[in-house]
Amino acid sequence: MVSPIAKAAQMLPSSMWKPVAASVGDSVIAAAKHKGPDDSVSVSKLGQALTGAAADVFKHLDSKARDMLGGFVANGDMTADDVALGLRSLATSAAFGRFSRERPKDDEDLAGAAKQTALDNAFLKKSKALDDLSQRVNDVTKRYESKEISAEEMSALMPDVRRTSARVDAEQKSALGGETDAIQTGLVNGGLSKNMAMFSKLSFGQSKDGLLPLDDAKGSAAAQKLSSLGFSPVHYRDALEQYASGLDIPGIGRGAQPAASMLQSALDSGNGQASRVAGVLSNTTEDSTLSALAQALKAGTSPETADAKPVA
Repeated sequence: MVSPIAKAAQMLPSSMWKPVAASVGDSVIAAAKHKGPDDSVSVSKLGQALTGAAADVFKHLDSKARDMLGGFVANGDMTADDVALGLRSLATSAAFGRFSRERPKDDEDLAGAAKQTALDNAFLKKSKALDDLSQRVNDVTKRYESKEISAEEMSALMPDVRRTSARVDAEQKSALGGETDAIQTGLVNGGLSKNMAMFSKLSFGQSKDGLLPLDDAKGSAAAQKLSSLGFSPVHYRDALEQYASGLDIPGIGRGAQPAASMLQSALDSGNGQASRVAGVLSNTTEDSTLSALAQALKAGTSPETADAKPVA
């Protein structure tokens, strides 16, 4: 009987997980900054370690990013195998992120999206109410400072900030059927857990040098090490989007072009949703996977490019 992992692997193009060609190793050597007589040996080791998913991600990186990775090995900051493992972890994050965004949505997903829309609308309404309240306070204060009104008149005109804020909070809670933070946490945790379970069930692309399980501790540690050395999303975000777009994920297929991250769209539109989700996650969960997502949100990256863990 063919295992799920083997079946998923059979659906991939035969070239996807094959060992990297010699030209990749040569490009690593050419890109790295040599600082000593043994550097070329160290960088050659990186070229040899870059196979499968790590090689596929590496070939999408620009020269600066390749230079950094070669330098980590040449300087003894990381082993070639750990650099490759970190890239596999990032590759897993990218694959998971694209799966989460593009998989077919069921009724539960649609209901969750409707709740999120209601939550966002309630947040915007509350923000406007509090902005209006702040403006009223400023206007009255300026009139007093300019001696347009007396202290007694200022006191009479000044709105009751605490009472008004409490009323806005009560109206929001009534409209949503609960506290906003609790609702947001439930939506994020529930959606993430569901996506993780569905993606893990696929066993997509997992092989000796392919993608990793989402909870792979060694891969997470390697990705964290890359991050601590300065290899940040700005160096690999585009490469991961290009990589993920080329994956033939079961039930989704290949992407026509690199998928723009949902988080980046939120950040670009300036609606503040990403920051709110990040704050909720950071304050309400200790799960390492969810913490990684929170870090990605705070850093302005998509889940698939989280530094700490293969989650998108």
